[in-house]
Amino acid sequence: MSGSGARVRLPFSCPLCAYTGSEHAIFDEIMAYVGDNAHRVHLDELVSHVQSALRDELSLALTRQNIREHFLAHQCDQRIVLNTVLRDLVDIVSVAKKQLCIDK
Repeated sequence: MSGSGARVRLPFSCPLCAYTGSEHAIFDEIMAYVGDNAHRVHLDELVSHVQSALRDELSLALTRQNIREHFLAHQCDQRIVLNTVLRDLVDIVSVAKKQLCIDK
């Protein structure tokens, strides 16, 4: 993910929201990567990839929590949210199965 472009500075509390819709080629490429891979890669790993790319390509130093919050609460891309919910449900079902006591 390389290229040049002006940094976007808008009065948003979330830097990722400030870039959203700006048609910044590098930012759009990073976000497309997330959406395209949400079903293949766990959200925490995607957040790690995005954190590195934002730091290296756009000089944005964001915490993992900032990025995760943007994906789940601000951006609300259904591919990301639904895959996160599905992964959580798999964990819940696993715990529930372990806790079940069935007498025959």
